[in-house]
Amino acid sequence: MDSNDRLHRFERHVTGVAMVSVPVLLAAGFLLHPRFWSFDLTRTPATLVASFRHQAGFHLGHLLVIAAVPPTLLMLSRIKAMLSRQGRWWGFWGAVIGGVGAVGLAVDKGALTLVLGGFDTLSDAQLAQATPALQVIADRSGLLAVTWLLVLLPIGAALQIVGLYREGRLMRWQASLTIVGLLLLLNPDIEIISAAGALLMATGYLPLGLRELRAFRPAPSLASPPLVASH
Repeated sequence: MDSNDRLHRFERHVTGVAMVSVPVLLAAGFLLHPRFWSFDLTRTPATLVASFRHQAGFHLGHLLVIAAVPPTLLMLSRIKAMLSRQGRWWGFWGAVIGGVGAVGLAVDKGALTLVLGGFDTLSDAQLAQATPALQVIADRSGLLAVTWLLVLLPIGAALQIVGLYREGRLMRWQASLTIVGLLLLLNPDIEIISAAGALLMATGYLPLGLRELRAFRPAPSLASPPLVASH
C-alpha cells in the first residue's frame, strides 16, 4: 500500500469516526441536562440559574455538544465529496449552510455555556446580585443574536441527506428518519426532543460512518500459504 492509499484510508477512517460520534455526542449532551424531562422554556434568569448552578451535568453536556462541532464539519465536508451526481448541489449547499450553522453552534455553546460556567464559580451572594443581568443571556440580546445561526446546521445537514437519498446511498426510511431527527433539533431548547432527534439522526449517519470505517480493509496476506495438516 503506497502513501496515498494510506492517507486516503486514514481520511476515510477519521470521517467514519466523525459520522458515528456526532449523534452520540449530541445525544449524550442532551441527556446530561438537569432539566431533561422539562418542557418549560428558559425565559427568566431564575430558570437559567436553576439549570446551571452546581449542575455538573449541565456543563459537561454542553462541553460534549461543543466537542461535536469539529467532527460535524468533517462529516459535512466528507458527504459533500461523496455526492457527485444527482446529489452534487445538495451536498454543496448543505455543506455551506450546515458549516455556517456549526460555527453558530460553537458560538452558542461558547458564549453561553462557558460564560455560565464562570458565573457558577461565584458565591451565592455574588450570584444573587448578578442574576438580573442574566436576562440578556436568556433573551440572547445584542450580539448574542448571532447564536441563532445554529439553526442552519440541521437545515444544511438535511439537504445533504436528500442528496444521499437521491444517489441511492441511503434507503428511503433511513433518509426520512434522519431528516425528522435533524428537524427535531429545531426546537426551543427542549432537551428530550433534542435527544430524540439526535438518536434518529443515527439511523442515517451510523451506517454511513460504518461504511467509511470498513473501507480499504487490508487484503489477506498471501505471503504464507495456509497450513495443511500432515498425515
